Amino acid sequence: MSNLRFVNEVTLSVAANTVDLPNLFTGDFETYLVVGENFSSSATGSDYVDARLLDASGSAITTSNYRYGVHYVPSSTGASAEGGNPGNIIGGIGFQNAPLAEGVSFEMYVYSPYDASVYTQGQWVGSNYKSTGTPQAYCWQGFFKYTVNERITGLQLKSRNGANNMDSGTIRCYGVAD
Repeated sequence: MSNLRFVNEVTLSVAANTVDLPNLFTGDFETYLVVGENFSSSATGSDYVDARLLDASGSAITTSNYRYGVHYVPSSTGASAEGGNPGNIIGGIGFQNAPLAEGVSFEMYVYSPYDASVYTQGQWVGSNYKSTGTPQAYCWQGFFKYTVNERITGLQLKSRNGANNMDSGTIRCYGVAD
């Protein structure tokens, strides 16, 4: 039997620059797995997909208390990195270069989000494939730490510059049982 316990699923049906995923995290689990599949945009243009945490009231946390680092490798050029120390986002979950042959997909582990006595931390891996221009696959790997002790109940995905709406994709959240 798997140690993953299904918590929630959201399928995008309306184009939006931000997607709030409230009530993902509770006191039931210490570790959560958030799986995003095939986030894409029918618009043209390019933009990063970033994230923010949602506080106990369900509001996105926009303060500069995030620390993150991400390493991404496009298949046609060399590797790149970015980070925020401090920053107001969890940057670089993926990259939309619409139209994509395949949307952004990722798996993110989030540790101790509901425990207000410790920092919330996480790590992710992701991928996408761009078929226009120079076709290339992208691989993403990153980590984050939110440096305020407070209860976290959800996640927000957002278009960094608002250049592309996310108009399709599915997010599933699982609690990781001991």
